[in-house]
Amino acid sequence: MESKGWAPIHQAAFRNYAKQVQRIVETTGADQLETVTQDGLRNTPLLLAVLRHSKQAIDVLVGLGADVSALNAHNYGVVEICASQGYTDLLEHFISLKTTSLDVYGRLIKLFISEDDKETLCAGRAILTLGSSQEGQEMHTPSLIKGGLVMVAINQMKKTHCKEEVKEQALNILMNVLEDPSVKEQIYKGDGLTVLISLLHTESPTLCQGALLMTEAMVSHEKYASAFLQCNGLPVLLKVIRQAKESDREGHDDNVLITSLNSLGAIARASDSCREAVSKENELFPLLVQLLQETNSKRHLVVLCKAVSSVVMCHHGNQTAFIEKNGVTPLISLVKVKNREVQLSAINALNRPITKDANLSCLLFT
Repeated sequence: MESKGWAPIHQAAFRNYAKQVQRIVETTGADQLETVTQDGLRNTPLLLAVLRHSKQAIDVLVGLGADVSALNAHNYGVVEICASQGYTDLLEHFISLKTTSLDVYGRLIKLFISEDDKETLCAGRAILTLGSSQEGQEMHTPSLIKGGLVMVAINQMKKTHCKEEVKEQALNILMNVLEDPSVKEQIYKGDGLTVLISLLHTESPTLCQGALLMTEAMVSHEKYASAFLQCNGLPVLLKVIRQAKESDREGHDDNVLITSLNSLGAIARASDSCREAVSKENELFPLLVQLLQETNSKRHLVVLCKAVSSVVMCHHGNQTAFIEKNGVTPLISLVKVKNREVQLSAINALNRPITKDANLSCLLFT
C-alpha cells in the first residue's frame, strides 16, 4: 500500500493504465477488483476509474467482473460519481451494459431527491442531458418516467427550503418529458397544478416564467384547464399579467407578460365551459382593455389581440362585456397602425364568430 492508502491497482485504474490493471488482476487474483482504498473513502478501482473518466480502465475492470453496484464511504457509486462530475457519456455507457445489479435511472432519481441541493442539481443536470436529444428522449425518458420522475419533480417544486435553481430545474425536467402521453395526467393527479399556481406568486421572473410555460402547456387540454380554474388559478394569472405589465413598463424582461397572456388564451380556447368560467372574473375585461390602451410593443399587441380573440370567441356574454368596457375602440385603432401583423391580429379579434344578435354585430362592425 502507498502512503495515501492506495494499492497499485487503484493507481493504475485512476491513471487509465488498462493493461496494468489487467496484469495485476491476472497475476494476483480477482479479489483485487473489489479492494477498497484505505484513505477513509473506501473507493474500489472501478470507482476511481470512473472518478477520473478512465474509459479504457473502466472497460477492463467491468470485463473482468468488477462490481458495478459498489458504493464508497459516502454511499456514492458509479452513477453518483458520473452525475457529480458531469460524465453523461459514462452514464449512457453503464445504461448500455443493462446490468440488473445497477439501476442507473433509479439511482439518479434517488440522488435528485437528496436534501443536499448540490447533489440534487448534479442529478437534475444529468437527467436533463440524458433526455436532451430526440434519441435520448426515446431511449431514456420512458424509464425515468416509469421510475417516478414526475412525482419526484413535483415534490421538489413543493419544497420551501431549497435554492430557486432546484425548482427551476424541476420545471425544466417536467417540460422536457411533457410530450410523453402519461406525464400531464401524472402532474394533474399529483396536485401539480396547485404547485404551479403557487409558483406564480414567486418574485423570481425565471421561476415564474417556467411555471407559466408549464401552465400554458397543461391548460391547452380542457380537463386541465378546468382544473386550473377550479384551483382559483385565474385570479393569480391575472395578477401576474398586471405585475408583468408594470415590469414591462419599467423596461424589465417581457417574457412573463407574453407567456401569461398565452396561458390566458389557452385556457379560453380549451372549451366553451372554460370561456364561461373566465367570464365570471370581474377584473378580466378591464385589464384586457387597459392593456390594449396602454401597450406600445408590437410583439405584445399581437399576443394580446390573440388572447382577446380567444376570450370572446363564440361567447355572447364575453363579447358583450368586452364591448361594454370599451374594448372595441382600441382594437379599431390597432387596425390602422402601420404593422401588418398587429393589423391582422386586431382584425381577427374583431371578426371572431359572434352570435346572431344584430345589435352586437352592429356595435362590432360600425
